[in-house]
Amino acid sequence: MSQQLGQIEKANLAQTSCYDDEAYQRVIGDQWAELASDIQQRFASQLCRKTYVGKMRYVHLSKIGWVLAKLTRLIGRPLAQSTGRHIPTRVEVFYNAAKQGMTWERWYDFGGTNQECVCSTKCISLNDQLSEYLGGGFSMSLRTRVINGALYFESDEYYWTGLGRCWKLPRWLSPGRTLVFQKSLKNSRFQFYLSVVHPWFGRLITQSGVFKAQESAKL
Repeated sequence: MSQQLGQIEKANLAQTSCYDDEAYQRVIGDQWAELASDIQQRFASQLCRKTYVGKMRYVHLSKIGWVLAKLTRLIGRPLAQSTGRHIPTRVEVFYNAAKQGMTWERWYDFGGTNQECVCSTKCISLNDQLSEYLGGGFSMSLRTRVINGALYFESDEYYWTGLGRCWKLPRWLSPGRTLVFQKSLKNSRFQFYLSVVHPWFGRLITQSGVFKAQESAKL
Protein backbone atom coordinates (compact mmCIF):
# COMPACT_ATOMS: atom_id res chain seq x y z
CA MET A 1 0.00 0.00 0.00
CA SER A 2 2.80 2.47 0.91
CA GLN A 3 4.54 1.72 -2.39
CA GLN A 4 1.29 2.40 -4.27
CA LEU A 5 0.79 5.66 -2.34
CA GLY A 6 4.31 6.73 -3.22
CA GLN A 7 3.65 6.06 -6.89
CA ILE A 8 0.45 8.12 -6.76
CA GLU A 9 2.21 11.00 -5.00
CA LYS A 10 5.03 10.92 -7.53
CA ALA A 11 2.58 10.95 -10.44
CA ASN A 12 0.64 13.83 -8.95
CA LEU A 13 3.73 15.94 -8.39
CA ALA A 14 6.00 15.03 -11.26
CA GLN A 15 3.65 14.86 -14.24
CA THR A 16 2.31 18.22 -15.32
CA SER A 17 -0.34 19.10 -17.82
CA CYS A 18 0.02 21.62 -20.60
CA TYR A 19 -0.73 25.11 -19.40
CA ASP A 20 -3.56 26.93 -21.11
CA ASP A 21 -5.79 29.89 -20.33
CA GLU A 22 -8.14 27.70 -18.28
CA ALA A 23 -5.49 25.93 -16.17
CA TYR A 24 -6.12 27.87 -12.96
CA GLN A 25 -9.84 27.96 -13.62
CA ARG A 26 -9.81 24.15 -13.47
CA VAL A 27 -7.69 24.16 -10.31
CA ILE A 28 -9.85 26.71 -8.48
CA GLY A 29 -13.12 25.24 -9.68
CA ASP A 30 -16.47 26.88 -9.01
CA GLN A 31 -14.89 29.61 -6.88
CA TRP A 32 -13.21 31.04 -9.98
CA ALA A 33 -16.34 33.12 -10.65
CA GLU A 34 -15.94 34.75 -7.21
CA LEU A 35 -12.46 36.12 -7.99
CA ALA A 36 -11.93 39.81 -8.69
CA SER A 37 -11.78 40.33 -12.46
CA ASP A 38 -8.19 41.61 -12.44
CA ILE A 39 -7.03 38.51 -10.57
CA GLN A 40 -8.83 36.33 -13.10
CA GLN A 41 -6.98 38.12 -15.90
CA ARG A 42 -3.65 37.77 -14.08
CA PHE A 43 -4.04 33.99 -13.81
CA ALA A 44 -5.76 33.39 -17.15
CA SER A 45 -2.98 33.87 -19.71
CA GLN A 46 -0.33 31.36 -18.68
CA LEU A 47 2.15 31.51 -21.55
CA CYS A 48 2.85 35.26 -21.64
CA ARG A 49 5.75 36.70 -19.66
CA LYS A 50 4.52 39.24 -17.14
CA THR A 51 6.34 41.83 -15.04
CA TYR A 52 5.00 43.50 -11.91
CA VAL A 53 6.71 46.27 -9.97
CA GLY A 54 6.09 47.80 -6.58
CA LYS A 55 7.33 47.75 -3.03
CA MET A 56 7.34 45.24 -0.26
CA ARG A 57 5.99 47.24 2.65
CA TYR A 58 7.84 44.88 4.95
CA VAL A 59 9.87 41.66 4.87
CA HIS A 60 10.16 40.13 8.34
CA LEU A 61 12.04 37.07 9.61
CA SER A 62 11.96 35.76 13.16
CA LYS A 63 15.23 34.36 14.50
CA ILE A 64 14.21 30.84 13.51
CA GLY A 65 12.82 32.18 10.22
CA TRP A 66 16.25 33.70 9.52
CA VAL A 67 17.86 30.29 10.09
CA LEU A 68 15.28 28.66 7.80
CA ALA A 69 15.93 31.24 5.06
CA LYS A 70 19.68 30.60 5.27
CA LEU A 71 19.18 26.84 5.11
CA THR A 72 17.10 27.15 1.93
CA ARG A 73 20.22 28.41 0.15
CA LEU A 74 21.25 24.75 0.05
CA ILE A 75 18.35 23.97 -2.30
CA GLY A 76 18.07 27.26 -4.23
CA ARG A 77 16.65 30.63 -3.24
CA PRO A 78 12.93 30.21 -2.42
CA LEU A 79 13.11 32.74 0.47
CA ALA A 80 14.52 36.23 0.91
CA GLN A 81 17.56 36.30 3.17
CA SER A 82 17.24 39.91 4.37
CA THR A 83 14.61 42.04 6.08
CA GLY A 84 13.44 45.60 5.68
CA ARG A 85 10.64 48.01 4.90
CA HIS A 86 9.52 49.77 1.71
CA ILE A 87 11.72 47.55 -0.46
CA PRO A 88 11.55 48.16 -4.23
CA THR A 89 10.63 44.79 -5.74
CA ARG A 90 10.13 43.45 -9.26
CA VAL A 91 8.25 40.24 -9.99
CA GLU A 92 8.82 38.28 -13.19
CA VAL A 93 6.33 35.54 -14.08
CA PHE A 94 7.05 33.24 -17.02
CA TYR A 95 6.48 29.73 -18.30
CA ASN A 96 9.41 27.46 -17.46
CA ALA A 97 9.54 24.72 -20.10
CA ALA A 98 12.22 22.77 -18.23
CA LYS A 99 10.07 22.55 -15.09
CA GLN A 100 6.74 22.54 -16.97
CA GLY A 101 5.27 25.26 -14.80
CA MET A 102 5.05 28.98 -14.11
CA THR A 103 8.14 30.39 -12.44
CA TRP A 104 7.76 33.39 -10.13
CA GLU A 105 10.93 35.40 -9.63
CA ARG A 106 10.93 38.18 -7.02
CA TRP A 107 13.81 40.66 -7.21
CA TYR A 108 14.30 42.60 -3.96
CA ASP A 109 16.42 45.75 -3.79
CA PHE A 110 17.44 45.98 -0.14
CA GLY A 111 19.77 48.87 -0.93
CA GLY A 112 23.37 49.23 -2.05
CA THR A 113 24.69 45.98 -3.46
CA ASN A 114 22.19 43.89 -1.51
CA GLN A 115 19.85 42.71 -4.25
CA GLU A 116 18.26 39.31 -3.95
CA CYS A 117 16.35 37.08 -6.34
CA VAL A 118 14.11 34.34 -5.00
CA CYS A 119 12.15 31.97 -7.17
CA SER A 120 9.79 29.01 -7.16
CA THR A 121 7.67 27.31 -9.80
CA LYS A 122 3.96 26.49 -9.64
CA CYS A 123 3.02 23.32 -11.53
CA ILE A 124 -0.32 21.72 -12.26
CA SER A 125 -0.56 17.93 -12.39
CA LEU A 126 -2.52 15.90 -14.89
CA ASN A 127 -5.39 15.69 -12.39
CA ASP A 128 -5.35 19.49 -11.93
CA GLN A 129 -3.64 19.48 -8.54
CA LEU A 130 -1.43 22.49 -7.81
CA SER A 131 2.09 22.19 -6.38
CA GLU A 132 4.97 24.60 -5.88
CA TYR A 133 8.55 23.51 -6.53
CA LEU A 134 11.03 25.15 -4.17
CA GLY A 135 14.31 23.65 -5.36
CA GLY A 136 16.52 20.69 -4.51
CA GLY A 137 13.67 18.25 -5.06
CA PHE A 138 11.48 19.91 -2.40
CA SER A 139 7.90 20.91 -3.17
CA MET A 140 4.60 21.58 -1.46
CA SER A 141 1.09 20.76 -2.57
CA LEU A 142 -1.26 23.74 -2.46
CA ARG A 143 -4.93 24.26 -1.76
CA THR A 144 -6.75 27.28 -3.16
CA ARG A 145 -9.54 29.37 -1.66
CA VAL A 146 -11.35 32.51 -2.73
CA ILE A 147 -12.37 34.91 0.04
CA ASN A 148 -13.98 38.24 -0.75
CA GLY A 149 -12.59 38.16 -4.28
CA ALA A 150 -9.00 37.47 -3.13
CA LEU A 151 -7.07 34.32 -4.14
CA TYR A 152 -5.44 32.31 -1.35
CA PHE A 153 -2.83 29.58 -1.71
CA GLU A 154 -2.24 27.42 1.38
CA SER A 155 0.31 24.65 1.79
CA ASP A 156 -1.07 21.17 2.37
CA GLU A 157 1.78 18.67 2.37
CA TYR A 158 5.54 18.96 1.76
CA TYR A 159 7.50 16.49 -0.37
CA TRP A 160 11.02 15.59 -1.36
CA THR A 161 11.61 13.88 -4.68
CA GLY A 162 14.77 11.79 -4.83
CA LEU A 163 16.15 8.24 -4.93
CA GLY A 164 13.60 7.35 -7.58
CA ARG A 165 10.42 8.32 -5.75
CA CYS A 166 8.51 11.11 -4.00
CA TRP A 167 8.60 11.16 -0.19
CA LYS A 168 6.02 12.96 1.92
CA LEU A 169 7.68 14.84 4.75
CA PRO A 170 6.26 14.37 8.25
CA ARG A 171 4.55 17.42 9.71
CA TRP A 172 7.23 17.91 12.36
CA LEU A 173 9.89 18.17 9.64
CA SER A 174 8.04 20.77 7.55
CA PRO A 175 8.57 24.54 7.93
CA GLY A 176 4.91 24.96 8.85
CA ARG A 177 1.84 26.42 7.19
CA THR A 178 2.62 28.62 4.20
CA LEU A 179 -0.07 31.09 3.18
CA VAL A 180 0.02 33.38 0.15
CA PHE A 181 -2.74 35.61 -1.11
CA GLN A 182 -3.36 38.20 -3.79
CA LYS A 183 -5.98 40.84 -3.08
CA SER A 184 -7.31 43.33 -5.60
CA LEU A 185 -6.85 47.03 -4.76
CA LYS A 186 -7.88 50.26 -6.44
CA ASN A 187 -6.11 51.73 -9.50
CA SER A 188 -5.11 48.33 -10.94
CA ARG A 189 -2.97 47.52 -7.93
CA PHE A 190 -2.92 44.31 -5.92
CA GLN A 191 -1.60 43.25 -2.55
CA PHE A 192 0.77 40.28 -2.24
CA TYR A 193 1.04 38.63 1.17
CA LEU A 194 3.20 35.71 2.34
CA SER A 195 3.49 34.09 5.75
CA VAL A 196 5.00 30.90 7.14
CA VAL A 197 3.75 29.84 10.58
CA HIS A 198 5.30 26.90 12.42
CA PRO A 199 3.11 24.96 14.90
CA TRP A 200 5.81 25.18 17.61
CA PHE A 201 7.83 28.29 16.78
CA GLY A 202 5.05 30.57 15.59
CA ARG A 203 5.34 33.06 12.76
CA LEU A 204 8.67 32.61 10.98
CA ILE A 205 8.25 34.73 7.85
CA THR A 206 5.93 37.58 6.86
CA GLN A 207 5.95 39.71 3.71
CA SER A 208 3.44 42.16 2.30
CA GLY A 209 3.65 44.45 -0.71
CA VAL A 210 1.65 46.35 -3.31
CA PHE A 211 2.24 45.89 -7.05
CA LYS A 212 1.10 46.87 -10.52
CA ALA A 213 1.74 45.52 -13.97
CA GLN A 214 4.81 47.20 -15.41
CA GLU A 215 2.95 49.06 -18.16
CA SER A 216 0.92 50.86 -15.46
CA ALA A 217 3.51 50.84 -12.73
CA LYS A 218 3.06 54.27 -11.12
CA LEU A 219 2.03 53.55 -7.52
